[in-house]
Amino acid sequence: MRTRQGPFGASSRARFVDAALTGLLVYCLSLCIVAVGVSMGAANLRGASYDVLQRDLLGRCANLNGQMYVGIADSGYQYRRGEYTNLAFFPAYPLAGRVLAQSTALRTDAALVVLSHFCLAAALFMLALYARVRRPNESLDLADYAVLAMGLLPTTVFFRMAYSEALFLSLAVVALYAIERKWNLLILAAIVGLATAARPVGVALVAPFALYAWRRFIPPPPTDTIDTSMHDPTTDCASARPTPRLVGACAVAGLVVIAMWGLLAFTSYCQVQFDDPLAYAKAQAAWRLREGEPLTLGRKALGLAILEPIWSVYVPGRAEYWQRYDPQCPAVLSLQFANPIYFVGTALLIVLGWRKKLLNSYELLTAAGLLLIPYVTKSYDNAMAGFGRFAAVAVPVYPVMGWLLMRMPPALRCGLLAICGFLLGVYSALFAAGYRFL
Repeated sequence: MRTRQGPFGASSRARFVDAALTGLLVYCLSLCIVAVGVSMGAANLRGASYDVLQRDLLGRCANLNGQMYVGIADSGYQYRRGEYTNLAFFPAYPLAGRVLAQSTALRTDAALVVLSHFCLAAALFMLALYARVRRPNESLDLADYAVLAMGLLPTTVFFRMAYSEALFLSLAVVALYAIERKWNLLILAAIVGLATAARPVGVALVAPFALYAWRRFIPPPPTDTIDTSMHDPTTDCASARPTPRLVGACAVAGLVVIAMWGLLAFTSYCQVQFDDPLAYAKAQAAWRLREGEPLTLGRKALGLAILEPIWSVYVPGRAEYWQRYDPQCPAVLSLQFANPIYFVGTALLIVLGWRKKLLNSYELLTAAGLLLIPYVTKSYDNAMAGFGRFAAVAVPVYPVMGWLLMRMPPALRCGLLAICGFLLGVYSALFAAGYRFL
């Protein structure tokens, strides 16, 4: 077990280099697994359609929703109310891919895949750095295992594909790191605003940003009880000069608006282009698996409260039953079967992190938003499809995973990581073959 040297920990330069090496090593390890999976899936599996099978390996990494991002980058947005259109997908990722494609010799789909890999490598590095800064008195093993968990968690397969998750993930890690290091509020607002343009759940980062801004302007009284063992950076604000509450509230409100600049820009675009500022939300409503009319508000609220979207996936005869959508795969390999498990497991790990005081208020707010927003808005309509992917961007869960891995017996730890690596390869193969329910 490696520990830090000296009473004040390792130097910033050593910490930076160590984080970079950890992130690069885990990225390369997981890349090998995914590359083998994509190659085997392309060569040996028949998927959804003939056109999928004609693409090269990079093209296979832009299957499914990736084709929507390719269409946005190449031809812009289309919108027809009540139909499946690409306006349901947010603009930051396809626009960045378009810029990369135009400035290189890459095809659009290849540029999007390269962008995802770059963002994943950056996220792994930033997570390693964040874990070291966030808990400076812990063994370095915790940070290393947290990065390994992110690299091998099976549902992180989408971080290597032409999906926007990797971009959003990197922005979320940077935002938490910025809070921990007490960056300038305007810089942090710019980062959070870009996240709101990357994915709909980007608004989940606004709540921790607002709390951070509030504590910067109006620090808690010195008499408040604060758990310093959590190393919450806001404890350093207690000695700051107080700001009148009304002035502070107005400043925080203004910063929150700035922190939503990406979403506001997309809303403005929809108003100008389609004469409807909420056209993107209406387009997302069309992307649903459940047949028939949407549930009433009261019925949906009751179902969400009793966790019906989760357990109904395993009830034969229900509209949400997993095998209705994924009859080709056995349960052990079906992501449609496993989506609720990944989602609930992530939620339980977040609760564990809170009970063990591994997570601070910013991390709890971030994780809660990233899990609750899709659960409330999409769990019923999508029969939990994609929820393993949604849960994978809940950044605070990875240090909790690292904490658990660090305390496991070596044999159990190695076995669990081996299973994760195997499933990561399986999901890569299924994705490359064009299997729809991933």
